[in-house]
Amino acid sequence: ASDVYKRQEEYIPLLLGRGTFGEAWLVVSKSSGRFYVMKEMVTGAWDNKDKEQAMNEVNILASCNHVNIVRYAGAYIVHKNLMTEKILIIMEYADAGDLAATIKRQKERRELIPEAQMISWFVQITFGLQYIHKKNTLHRDLKTQNIFLTSQNLIKIGDFGISKSLTHTLDLATTAIG
Repeated sequence: ASDVYKRQEEYIPLLLGRGTFGEAWLVVSKSSGRFYVMKEMVTGAWDNKDKEQAMNEVNILASCNHVNIVRYAGAYIVHKNLMTEKILIIMEYADAGDLAATIKRQKERRELIPEAQMISWFVQITFGLQYIHKKNTLHRDLKTQNIFLTSQNLIKIGDFGISKSLTHTLDLATTAIG
């Protein structure tokens, strides 16, 4: 992770979010100055199945190349000792937040989201899902908190943590979450 660091030295550290499996931090590349999201998962106490699931997310993200899917920039396994092992996933930063926060803001302002905007977002989500489905991948956690926006109103589907790659289109996937 030498090219990417948490915004500690020149900036105030910025935690973007916290989930079941880790935290998402805003980071900046030392070489390019571009912002990224670093998903940090402390995996030292996890069993092998959970670690495999985290690496599954890395593999799925790395295999995707679509405008409506969060772009993968890299991943690192950091070993300080067995209990502090971490998996870091570096991804594209969607600078306008997630769809859940956007909807909440509009609700607080008592403003409707324009129909044309909703249709544009729906079409982009559909294109992203069509892309991953053609790759025989199921997202399995599609919700407004996992749909991100850029300042150019581009939709980016993210958080493939419980996604499933199917070997055949007739395969079944079952997972209980929550």
